[in-house]
Amino acid sequence: MTKVEKILPLPFRFIHFHIKGAILEQGEFTEAMKSLFLSAYELLWLAPDKGVLIQLIDDHFDEDMDEESIIDTIASDFYVQLFLYIGSPNTGLDSAKDRFLWESSVFEEVRPIVPAKSLFVEQDIIPYLTIKDMTEEKKASHIVHADPRTGR
Repeated sequence: MTKVEKILPLPFRFIHFHIKGAILEQGEFTEAMKSLFLSAYELLWLAPDKGVLIQLIDDHFDEDMDEESIIDTIASDFYVQLFLYIGSPNTGLDSAKDRFLWESSVFEEVRPIVPAKSLFVEQDIIPYLTIKDMTEEKKASHIVHADPRTGR
């Protein structure tokens, strides 16, 4: 076991967040997030409106956690809009940095495409990335062909 693995037990996942609105007390927000996510290990602020929570996948981890209710709780307690990207498990530290950078990047890319959506997971984000790079003509063609009312 490396020194880093002693500090950060494996496996874990990144929960990226973006806040629309002002957080006056980052300490209170940090404590709220850590109390709402079981097995929360650490919350790191990357900017005044975004950060990442590191969540351990251990005996206290709840795979059936209702992230939507966490978003609602934070919104009502802090009067902000919260957007989350729930990352995939990291089982090794060798790829954790690359995974973090990729997840951060796709979260920033996709969030503006679907502004009404507040919760993203990796399985949901891939189609948005694909659609984002399509031409408008291709998008229109897919919509027409995918619409059961057109009979195509």
